[in-house]
Formats: sequence, structure tokens, C-alpha cells
Amino acid sequence: MNFHMAFHVGLGGGSLMEYIKAPRAKYTIIGEAIRYVIPAHMQCSIGCGGEDCKYDNPNYWSEDQQAIKGLYSSWVTDHILAMSRPSTETIQKYNIIDQFIRNGIKTVINLQLPGEHASCGKPLEPESGFSYRPEVFMENN
Repeated sequence: MNFHMAFHVGLGGGSLMEYIKAPRAKYTIIGEAIRYVIPAHMQCSIGCGGEDCKYDNPNYWSEDQQAIKGLYSSWVTDHILAMSRPSTETIQKYNIIDQFIRNGIKTVINLQLPGEHASCGKPLEPESGFSYRPEVFMENN
């Protein structure tokens, strides 16, 4: 394997320019240290507003921050949407499933652990440990 191929594979098949332009997390050493000391429920209150979580409330976002109305979301590519977690309330209120269907979204990959960010926004669903019931998406194909 030559260097070009190894480099290309290391970037997940993307080009060097795509890699350079990709957004980067802005974690600081101090911020990371604080995350190990402060309990999770306090982190939520300090970082996002806790029960009034800015990532769980569409009133905080402009239209251009809502590729899917009602969710903090944006298109990563023409076929991949990155979004904040939906809640049972927002799924219903903003017809999220209908929006997903209209936009050709057929798969949802949840990167949240059950119980994670339990102090952010509305209470978690007891059956799933998430802010929504995953079955709602499965029931709607």
C-alpha cells in the first residue's frame, strides 16, 4: 500500500480538503477536567439549562438551525442529518415522522445511552430511558 492509499483510508475515504474543512469539537483541557468532577445533573444545568435545555427546546433556534422543524438539526451531507435528540412531545407537536418521510430519512441512529442527560429538558421516557420511545420510529417504518 502506498502512502496515498494509507492516508486516504485513514480519513475514512474522504479527501484531504474534506478532512481539513470538517468541523472540530472545541473541548478544552479545563472543560474536560470539570466534566470528571461535576456530577452529570449539574453539568446539564450549567451547560445547557437543565430542565430548560437549549438543545431540547425549538424556541432557542433560528429557522436555519432546524433542517427538520422542531429539532436542532442540519444536513451533514445530502443524505445524512445530524440532530439533537427528539422528545415525545416534539415528535408529536412538529410531526417529526412526517418530516422524516418527506425528507427521505429512513434510518435513525441514536448515539445516546439510556438515562444519559436525564436532567436535560423533559423527563425521559421510563420504558426506554430516552427522551422518546424508539418504537415510535420503528412503528412508522
